[in-house]
Amino acid sequence: MTPVKESHFHIGVRPGDPRLERLARRIIGWDATPGQGAGAVDAFDPARVRRARKARSER
Repeated sequence: MTPVKESHFHIGVRPGDPRLERLARRIIGWDATPGQGAGAVDAFDPARVRRARKARSER
C-alpha cells in the first residue's frame, strides 16, 4: 500500500481458523470495556505525518 497507512492491518489467518474467532471476540469485547482497545489515533494528524516523513528520510 503506497503510501503506507498506519491504521491499516491484515489478520493473517484463514476463515474458520479458531484464532480468528478468539480475536473477533477479543475485539468485540473492547466495545464493552473502555480503555481495553488500541484507542483512537488520527493517523493523518499533521504532526504525525511530519514525524513519519522525517523518519522515512533518515532511513
